[in-house]
Amino acid sequence: MVNILTSGCENFGHPEFRIEFDPKAMLESDASYFADMLVAMVRDGSCFKNDQSFQVGWSFTKIVLEDDGFLTFLEPDFKSMPIVWQRGLTNSLRHLRLHKDVAESLLPTEMLAVPSLRESCIICTKLSGSSDLLMDRQNQQGKISGWFLGCLDEEHDHNNTQSLRVISLYEAVVNHAPRALEYLGLPPGILLLLGSGTPSIMYNGDALKIRKHSYLEAFFGKGNKHKG
Repeated sequence: MVNILTSGCENFGHPEFRIEFDPKAMLESDASYFADMLVAMVRDGSCFKNDQSFQVGWSFTKIVLEDDGFLTFLEPDFKSMPIVWQRGLTNSLRHLRLHKDVAESLLPTEMLAVPSLRESCIICTKLSGSSDLLMDRQNQQGKISGWFLGCLDEEHDHNNTQSLRVISLYEAVVNHAPRALEYLGLPPGILLLLGSGTPSIMYNGDALKIRKHSYLEAFFGKGNKHKG
C-alpha cells in the first residue's frame, strides 16, 4: 500500500486526507485525481467527518479520523458477505475505472450509469451454478438498480417468481456472479450475453460493437475469456 496526502484542506480549517491504495492493482493517477477532487470539494464548502459514509463510484466507503489528524477511508473487501471493511480505496477506485472504461468501450461517456452496491437487483436461482451469464438492465427506480442477472438455461423459467430472488448488487457480485461487476455501469436498455469469449451486447434492441482501441477490445483481443 502507498499513500497520497492532500494539501490545501487545512487552508479551510479542514483535516487533510490520506489516500491509501495498492499501485499494483490500480492507476496512481486515479488516486491523485480523487485526492484533488476531495480538496476541491472542501474548497467549495464540503465538510468530512469521522465515521461519515462516502460514495465512490458504486462502492460505499467510510471515512475515519486517525490519531495523526488525517482523514482516511475504509472500503468493503468485496470478498465477504456481510461486508468486512478494510483500509484503503484500491477496490473502490479500481472498480470506478473499470465501469468507466467498459462503458466507454461501447457508448458515449455521458451514458455511464453507475449504481450503488447497496441497490437491489434480481437474480435467478440458478445463477451461481451457471458458467454463462445474462445481464439485462431496465430503468432504475429509487434503490432498485434495474439489473437482472440470470443463467442461460432455456428450461429455467425467469418469468416464474419462484425462480427469482431480490438481493443487493454487492451480494450478487460477491456470492453469485463476480464477472458481472465490470459491466454494472452500463445504462438501462443494455442486454449482455457473457459466455466463454467476446460478449454479445445490445442496446435498446440494436447490437453494439466494441470500439476500436478501447478497454474491451484490448482485453478480449488478448484471448481472455472473462475477468473473474
